[in-house]
Amino acid sequence: MSVIPVVIAAAAAIAVAVPASHTNSNGLSTDTTPLLSFGVGGFDVRNNAERDIATDMRVEYRFGEPLWYVFKPLIALEANSDGSGGAFAGIAADWMIHDRFTVTPSFAAGLWSSGSGKDLGSAIEFRSQIELGYRFENSWRVSGAFAHISNGGLADRNPGVETATVYLHVPADTLLPR
Repeated sequence: MSVIPVVIAAAAAIAVAVPASHTNSNGLSTDTTPLLSFGVGGFDVRNNAERDIATDMRVEYRFGEPLWYVFKPLIALEANSDGSGGAFAGIAADWMIHDRFTVTPSFAAGLWSSGSGKDLGSAIEFRSQIELGYRFENSWRVSGAFAHISNGGLADRNPGVETATVYLHVPADTLLPR
């Protein structure tokens, strides 16, 4: 499975984005609701020779206010059932399609520990992700994401991994004290 079809599908969805109540004229989200995101899925879903895909778990905080233009900061903790995990910081941008559907590309850099799991070649790793979701009236979201994690050639060994994740995004003010 190649990442190229996912990128093409996301680009096509963005090209047909229709302005909605939470978007500007380009379909970019103007929603400033911070989100607490919980994800679960498969780690190393593409090149896992043993086919014993580890369970991947994530908790992310996605800030509501853009840092620059439409790019909102995010921080994330990720761990898997093979004992690997890390912490990431990065940016995400939301595109709304009609009033309910979202396309969210993101990029993050972080520190990774392979633990007893797959050795990714470096303690510094990068995560690029594309996410497709549905936004409910109360700003809760459910989405599916496909991500690639690698060290970008910083080390001699760079096997990279792909993850597939299902997220539940909850407005942060419903779970965190104000």
